[in-house]
Amino acid sequence: MSSVECIGTYKANRKSRRDSAAKRWSLRGAVQREWRGASLLMATWCQRMALRRGLKVAPDRMLASMGLTRDAAANEAAKPFWVA
Repeated sequence: MSSVECIGTYKANRKSRRDSAAKRWSLRGAVQREWRGASLLMATWCQRMALRRGLKVAPDRMLASMGLTRDAAANEAAKPFWVA
């Protein structure tokens, strides 16, 4: 093998390793974005559950100060947490 062939092979291998590393970092970023999105969604769901749990037990005076009736609060509290 001549030195020119050896250098060409080295450059090709180096480029493929660089492309492989770029793909790994790209995948890592995609996973991190998906994880962030999933955690934000779960936080939203937890907030909805807490709000609806609070609406179930809130006194009429508090509901009136929020501009809600008991029926409207019961309807909102009956929704599952994944429904906006």
